[in-house]
Amino acid sequence: MKETTLSLLPGLGYLRVTGSEAAKFLQGLVTCDVLALKEGDSTLGALCNRQGRVVFSFRLLKDRATYRLKMPNEMLARAQEALQKFAAFSKVELGIERGEEGDTQAWTLADMDAGLVTIYPETESLFLPQMLNYDKLGAVNFNKGCYLGQEIVARTQHLGTLKRHLYHAMLAGKCRRGEEIFSEGQVVGVVAACAKKNDKNTLLIVLQDTAAEKALHLQGALLNIGSLA
Repeated sequence: MKETTLSLLPGLGYLRVTGSEAAKFLQGLVTCDVLALKEGDSTLGALCNRQGRVVFSFRLLKDRATYRLKMPNEMLARAQEALQKFAAFSKVELGIERGEEGDTQAWTLADMDAGLVTIYPETESLFLPQMLNYDKLGAVNFNKGCYLGQEIVARTQHLGTLKRHLYHAMLAGKCRRGEEIFSEGQVVGVVAACAKKNDKNTLLIVLQDTAAEKALHLQGALLNIGSLA
């Protein structure tokens, strides 16, 4: 995907990675294929922990020798801290380019309509990439070699053992990212993304597939589940 400008939507910023080993550094850590990225191109990606859970998500842009990871302002310092643990062993420098704050609803709804979940502090380290459809959205490359959490992510993909998937849903009441969803008194899912749409809240939820046909509740309110994302 081409992204030739560095303009930012409200609430988004860049984590900047520079240095002679920037590409190699990122290639060994994140889910996308950094070495295959061409000048001016961008790709979705994520950093996972060793258990294969997504710590932060991003859109990666290559600008000459600089790599910029676009993500919410709230995640910039957390992402920098996560990468800094490994930066001491590579010739790289990390920096933050914080964007302007503002109304994020328009682009959040557009992403959600496209089935794209962005990780925020409330959802950090909760989901495998496949639970968020990152494998279908091109954020995971299964042929690039090792990266953090790769063994778990690859095993899940090849064994087909995933039992939680991403669903669209609607709710008349309030909701927050990271909130638990209940059915018959048991936790069966988590809110991955939510935003106000008209007089209701639209959500993307990660849900146990066995609960998809059951009555679901969030903060005591009935949750109306839609299609798979």
